[in-house]
Amino acid sequence: MNQFTKVVLLIIIVLVISFAITIILYFNMRNIERENMNQALEITNENSKLNDKINEFASQNEILIDNYSIDSNKIGIEVNKNTITSKRVSIVITNNNENQISCSEEFKIQQQIDNNWKYLEYLPHTIWDSIALTINGNSQITKELNIEYYYGKLDEGIYRIVKYIGGTYIYSDEFEIE
Repeated sequence: MNQFTKVVLLIIIVLVISFAITIILYFNMRNIERENMNQALEITNENSKLNDKINEFASQNEILIDNYSIDSNKIGIEVNKNTITSKRVSIVITNNNENQISCSEEFKIQQQIDNNWKYLEYLPHTIWDSIALTINGNSQITKELNIEYYYGKLDEGIYRIVKYIGGTYIYSDEFEIE
């Protein structure tokens, strides 16, 4: 066997081995793809079952929510006039419902400009605590608001506080910064 024949034979063997490896890898990839597809389908089915359970739970609890009525007209926010500064203010949240209510710490401020109420922008990177305020039925709480921390110092003008309570926005009485 001459040198040329050996080289050609070696090339053919390398090509056959490469082809065999390629086929093996192809079928392994197909199997992995099939397994991933089956896992994805299983996860999708599990998620679908969980969503069905969540929807069932939610529909059962809608009855409870309907029985747990909150009248937003019986919720009020009053600014404590003795505490008004351009940096802080205290508010009194009154719940005249029989049931307790809760709301987040978050509040918004509106300023009256040309007889229209405009929301002020929060300072950049504002973060709210995830603490809930709970107000028992037929009671009230006082909450001091650190305006400067969330909005900066307020300019002269007429303002009001806005809080999301009981599924609706509740507006305080107006207050003035002089």
